[in-house]
Amino acid sequence: MIDGFKSLKVLTKLETKEALNRLADNFPHITSMFAHSASGVSLPPYIILANMKKASHEIRDIIKAKSSWIVSTKSGWQTKQSFF
Repeated sequence: MIDGFKSLKVLTKLETKEALNRLADNFPHITSMFAHSASGVSLPPYIILANMKKASHEIRDIIKAKSSWIVSTKSGWQTKQSFF
């Protein structure tokens, strides 16, 4: 488990000194999980996209290749259903 506390560092654009986290408010939330065991066994990356109604052909190609597990939730956050 990774602790969810926010870092106090703030990224800014050099030209304007505007905080980048304010600029990122228009982007949807994406959750990703990378799991592996102490013996070196790993699972494909697990990615949760926000509010995706239909997968694009690029995402379908990734799913078919089994290089990542991709699901969608309304918010982009992990839910009970997306966990199971």
